[in-house]
Amino acid sequence: HERTFQKFQTIMSFLKRLHQKIWQMGKASLLRLENLCCVKIENNTTQISTVGSTAYISEADIPVTGSIVHIIDEVLLPFKKPELKPILEVLSERSELTNLVEAISVAGIEFEPNVYTIFAPSNTAFENAVALLGTDVASLLNDDYLINVILTAHIIPDARFKSAELFDGEQFFSLEGSPINVSMTADGLSLKAIGSDAEIST
Repeated sequence: HERTFQKFQTIMSFLKRLHQKIWQMGKASLLRLENLCCVKIENNTTQISTVGSTAYISEADIPVTGSIVHIIDEVLLPFKKPELKPILEVLSERSELTNLVEAISVAGIEFEPNVYTIFAPSNTAFENAVALLGTDVASLLNDDYLINVILTAHIIPDARFKSAELFDGEQFFSLEGSPINVSMTADGLSLKAIGSDAEIST
């Protein structure tokens, strides 16, 4: 009986370790599956869905050494694709850009479907500018010519530069035609135009 009990203890200990191992593997698998995929059968075809995409198996069960291959019709993305919105819609969602949005509306500038890099002046930037010009925001918005010149001086056409792609010493020409010079300062990237300097805040 003692020998039988020892065997029973050995078996129970093994089962306990095995259960713990399976549980650990299971938790890891659940974490992977949460971000990876789910599978379902739809109209006699197998659909695989991830966080960012859906694919169908076009050819299944291709045997290879030690593994199996299924050909699918889409790349599976384990992340959500960014939902890109029109420029004016994005700007309109920012409370610090209300002057810019109104200026764009007054000027009648249409961005899509062209590609631009836009340096968007904040409300504070507009207030500082009109103070230097000896006017106010309302008067500026009523000056069609001046507001067009100012706005197009903040736009680089036919280019889409992230901040990390702007380097010290570079020069670009705005949609208005004037140069924009990039320099690196202790506070970050600085932009210099003919009449003013600015820093990229976000």
